[in-house]
Amino acid sequence: MLVCISDLSFSKDITVAILGAMPSSWEEQDFGQTSLHLTRAAEKRGEEVIIAAPFKMNFINGRNPDLTYHNLEKEKHVKGLMEKIRQMTSPGDNVNLLIYGHGSPTRFESKYNSTSIQLGDERIKTDRMVKIINKALPKSISIKTIAPYCFSGSIHLLSHSRNNSCSVAASDYRTPSQGESSCFFGSCEAVRSYGMDIAQLIYNNPQISLADAHELVSEKDFLNK
Repeated sequence: MLVCISDLSFSKDITVAILGAMPSSWEEQDFGQTSLHLTRAAEKRGEEVIIAAPFKMNFINGRNPDLTYHNLEKEKHVKGLMEKIRQMTSPGDNVNLLIYGHGSPTRFESKYNSTSIQLGDERIKTDRMVKIINKALPKSISIKTIAPYCFSGSIHLLSHSRNNSCSVAASDYRTPSQGESSCFFGSCEAVRSYGMDIAQLIYNNPQISLADAHELVSEKDFLNK
């Protein structure tokens, strides 16, 4: 699923990864590999990178001065992260944003923007996260969002609410994503996932558009068969 609203701009890019709780080696492998590939692609493009997660992963080792770590376990940490991004950016800049964690469906079909994602210690609803982002970052800053988690379709609220912004999601707001769906049947194995696949494409071709990367991954997604 892709939503894109954009026009021409010339600007600086930064890459930001928000990673949720990783209670098992499966999440650590999946979330870690996805964020690592996006980090390496950002490094090739000369961008600054922020990894916001409950703990530091091995590749956050201080060797890259443009890579910083932000502890993120609660909603207040999301607010702090957005303030840091605001200070790093200027009007016309772009934020490449990965949001990855375990998603949960909404209880009511009519409230499709109220799906949630598990941070370290708390769950945060999609519409609440969008409000935090929009309050902190001026609309003159564009955001390209990758949301590979279950029930992630409601993240398109973010791109709908901003100028020059795009979002791709692994599924709609009703459906588990590829890779995570097996967890609902008692078997979580990080073989492949939407996040790992799209990050691999961007790593191999750092200049690929978000739309093209999403289209290539979606051709093989079980949700489209």
